[in-house]
Amino acid sequence: MIHYSSEMKEQDSLWEIEKEDLEKMKVLFENIMIEAKSLGFNGTWVIYDGNSESIIDIFEDEKHEEECNLGTEEPLGSFGYCKPLIKFLKDCISSSKPNIECVAYGSGQEGNFYVQSCCNKEHMGQSCDCISYGESFTESEAEKLANKIGLKLKVPTQKW
Repeated sequence: MIHYSSEMKEQDSLWEIEKEDLEKMKVLFENIMIEAKSLGFNGTWVIYDGNSESIIDIFEDEKHEEECNLGTEEPLGSFGYCKPLIKFLKDCISSSKPNIECVAYGSGQEGNFYVQSCCNKEHMGQSCDCISYGESFTESEAEKLANKIGLKLKVPTQKW
């Protein structure tokens, strides 16, 4: 599986305080994607600068990427640091996803909807395979993204 290196951990911790090295993040993202491709990931990606951070958008394929560029679709995921990207790719690559039972979307704040994969277990602070895909979607964007991810992961979608 994709290795989460000490360099990735360091940059992720710097990301939390907005001090990550943007060029280094781009290299780390590219290395993660090369490894994901070698493990069977068939999608495409774009790495770019946005809001003082390096961002990677993940697409199903070139056609999906083109639709996103036209504004008719949304990326499968958009990530600003390594750990959630690796977890997302792990889910995409893994043929069976026993730890993910659904993809949920809901409103944490008025007007802002989130999307996340969910293991449906009490977390109690321990690590799990749940992934947050973002928290600033409209309801229709969140539903659409949740349905796409659910379809890709072969799990149901739930509105919370």
